[in-house]
Amino acid sequence: MAGGLPVPRPAAEPRQGDGRDVWAGRQQVLTVETGEDVTQAFLDGARAAVSTAQAVQARLAILQERSPSCGVQSTHSGGELVDGPGVAAAALLAAGISVAAVI
Repeated sequence: MAGGLPVPRPAAEPRQGDGRDVWAGRQQVLTVETGEDVTQAFLDGARAAVSTAQAVQARLAILQERSPSCGVQSTHSGGELVDGPGVAAAALLAAGISVAAVI
C-alpha cells in the first residue's frame, strides 16, 4: 500500500530473478495478467518500509514468506517460486535490517 498500489492489488512479480535484482535496477515487476510495469510502486513501498524501520530504529522485520515484496528466503518470480528475497526484504537487508519470515 505504501507504494501506491490498490488493495487488493493485482498479482505481480519480477520477470526473473528476485527482489535483489529489482532493488538493483536489473529487473522489472510486472502484473501477471496484463504485464503492467509496477516496478516503481514496489520500489516506493520498499523505500517506505526502510524509512519506517529506520525511524523506529527497528533491528528486525517479520515478513510474509513467498511474497514478491516481503519474501525472505523465497519469492514468486517468472511464474515460479525461486530462492531469494522479495523487493522490500532486499531493501531492508541492504539497509542493515534483519528479516525473518512468517509462513
